[in-house]
Amino acid sequence: MSGGIAIGQGVSWLADPAAHARPGRPPHLGDEHDATTDFARGPVDVGRRLFARRRRGEGRATLEEAQAMMNKAVAYLKKNGIEKTVAEANQPKGQFVDRDLYVSIMDGKNINLAHGANQRLVGKDLSELRDADGTYITRQRNEALKTSNSGSIKYRFLNPVTGKIEPKTMFFTKVDGYVVSCGAYTP
Repeated sequence: MSGGIAIGQGVSWLADPAAHARPGRPPHLGDEHDATTDFARGPVDVGRRLFARRRRGEGRATLEEAQAMMNKAVAYLKKNGIEKTVAEANQPKGQFVDRDLYVSIMDGKNINLAHGANQRLVGKDLSELRDADGTYITRQRNEALKTSNSGSIKYRFLNPVTGKIEPKTMFFTKVDGYVVSCGAYTP
C-alpha cells in the first residue's frame, strides 16, 4: 500500500499490537511499543472526588471524563500557550494522563506535538494514521473540523492500559491552529 500508514507499517502497532509482538511478550509490549502501562493518576478539575477514587487505577474513564480532560487542556493552552501545554501533555505522570485517558495535540499540518500515552508519536505526521479497521483517523477528524471547531469521532484503537483493541470516542477542539484531543475507550 502506498501513501499511508497501514496495519503492519509505521505507527500501526497501535492498531494491531499482536502483529508486532516479540515471542514471549504480551502483544501490547512489542518491539515498537514503549511502556505505557505506568499511567499517572493526575487530577482533573471536573469531578475531583470521582477522580480521587479512580486515580488509583480503579475503573475505566468515561466519555464525560474524556471531554472534561480535553476542556481542561484547552483552558491550559489558552492560559499558558502552546509550548507549556505541549510540555505538560507529554508528561506521562502529568495532569493530562489518567488511566486510559491522555491528551494529544496536533498542529495544522497533522504533526503530533504531544501524546500522553506514547512519546514515539511526538513529531510524527499522523495524516495517514489508520485504526484497526483501516479508517483514517486524522482524515476523519479533519473532515469534522471543516464544519465546526470541535466535535468527536469514533474508531477502534489500542487501549494502552488493557493492551486490547477497543472502540474509542475521541473529542477534539481547534484552538489557535492546534487540535487538542482526548478520548475514552468504550468496550
